[in-house]
Amino acid sequence: MPDQRCYIGSESNGLLEMKVDLGEKVQEGQLLAMVHDHQRTGTKPVSYHSQLDGILTARHVPGLIGMGDTLAVVATVTASP
Repeated sequence: MPDQRCYIGSESNGLLEMKVDLGEKVQEGQLLAMVHDHQRTGTKPVSYHSQLDGILTARHVPGLIGMGDTLAVVATVTASP
């Protein structure tokens, strides 16, 4: 993992809806998840996108997520020596 871009943190509270499965390849800018505000129905969910190309290697457990929680981790693929 090259830097902090691998870690996607939630900037909102709500119900997590993942859009990518563990082990899936992702591209920079790809939608990873949405957080729906469970206290204000009818509001638009907050979208979270990958900040680099890689593989989704970790994710928050389904259900409620809080501000500051790690939502997902994207690992990069490197060539072996």
